[in-house]
Amino acid sequence: MLLEDEELSDITFSFVWERFHADKLVLAAQSTVFETRFFDGMEKNDREIIVVTDMEPKVFKVAYVLIINSAGFNVAYHIIW
Repeated sequence: MLLEDEELSDITFSFVWERFHADKLVLAAQSTVFETRFFDGMEKNDREIIVVTDMEPKVFKVAYVLIINSAGFNVAYHIIW
């Protein structure tokens, strides 16, 4: 799964005790929120780390799976934002 594969990822979501690795392109393809965050006029980093302080890692993991699978996108969007 992309969340566990650091080699194939270009972004890391960091929580207090846990890190998830992801692919910006996959997230941006499924979510305009992520597309804007990653590609609209921001400086491009090869490996970006986003520190998440207001969400439990298990909630993020569920939302991520929903987003990349396109099923239940509206639910995942409301969980994250």
